[in-house]
Amino acid sequence: MTAELTSLAHHCFEINKYCPETCCVVGNYYSIRSEHDKAIVYFQRAVKLNPNNSGAYTLMGHEFMEFKNTSAACLAYRKALQIDPKDFRAWYGLGQVYDILKMSTYAIYYYNMAHKARPQDSRMIMALGDMYEKHQKFDDAKRCFWKAHCVADMDGLALLKLGKLYEKMNDQEQAAASYSMFLKYLEEKGVSGYLKLNNVDHQPGCYRFLAEYCVNRNQLDEAYNYAQLCLEFDSTKEEAKGILRRISQLRTCTPTNDESPEVIEVES
Repeated sequence: MTAELTSLAHHCFEINKYCPETCCVVGNYYSIRSEHDKAIVYFQRAVKLNPNNSGAYTLMGHEFMEFKNTSAACLAYRKALQIDPKDFRAWYGLGQVYDILKMSTYAIYYYNMAHKARPQDSRMIMALGDMYEKHQKFDDAKRCFWKAHCVADMDGLALLKLGKLYEKMNDQEQAAASYSMFLKYLEEKGVSGYLKLNNVDHQPGCYRFLAEYCVNRNQLDEAYNYAQLCLEFDSTKEEAKGILRRISQLRTCTPTNDESPEVIEVES
């Protein structure tokens, strides 16, 4: 991706370095290289050359956010929306601004507007769900996470967040169902081993919860399988050993059919 963008930036620069499209391409090139100050310069050039370029204002807002300059980002996003009220990225950007500023009511409003502009984008719905969860509006959060899953979750985290929310609400059955669906989702996607989503291993937490859930319901074979999977991760290895000891103890205490006590009939 970086090589392709580099090639495109050089190509556009050679053709016409003064057109707004070239400035946006070069701005994106610097952005992907984390040279955000240079990216801002080129996006500013783009809007000078074409003041009606809403996309350039939105991209400029993203770059200001990299510097935590929320006021400048807010101005850029608002300018983008003056030009194009349907720019979902600008609405979403404003939601992020107010989320950072801990102004949750405004963040929810702007994420809602982003969702209306892009109703089938799971990222907008997930952002709404996160805000509702922060506000303790768990029913709204649950609906958002489930809807995000149903519209093809881009990040693969909707079911995981749903499980964590149910776990927080102490709804063990729904949490177990959500975690099981999340793991099945990964399997269907052909993911195996140590998957990282957002640089975090999420499987071990699911395996640990399901192992304990099955132990508490005396589903010892399933619990054993999940505990064995927990052993593969450093974060759950010690807990898994404890769960396996519990399973061993429960199996010892549970009589098999062959060990059932003999029933003695008493003559009347």
